[in-house]
Amino acid sequence: MLKLTTDKVNTREDGFVDKKIIDFLINAKKVTYAGKGAEKKSSRPKSHDLEYKEDGLKYIDTYLGGRQFAGEEALWDNNTPFWSMNYCGRVLSDDFEGIS
Repeated sequence: MLKLTTDKVNTREDGFVDKKIIDFLINAKKVTYAGKGAEKKSSRPKSHDLEYKEDGLKYIDTYLGGRQFAGEEALWDNNTPFWSMNYCGRVLSDDFEGIS
């Protein structure tokens, strides 16, 4: 298991990430997709890319698709990656208004 310890990130071998990182991740989600934040230039054809930076930390969410989608969220500390999560799914309701 990756163990990374800096003044900003404290990740234990059991995978625990400190409260500062959790708060950063929650804020990043609020100002990107969940907050209908502006997309960055696509990293791949027709991908949707959202990015947030604060105090040396960086969050990038990139996904493909619309009604059916797959993507990845990732975190960096001073350009060193230390966390990621992949996701996929599909929209079940015709009333859903997401980012297209």
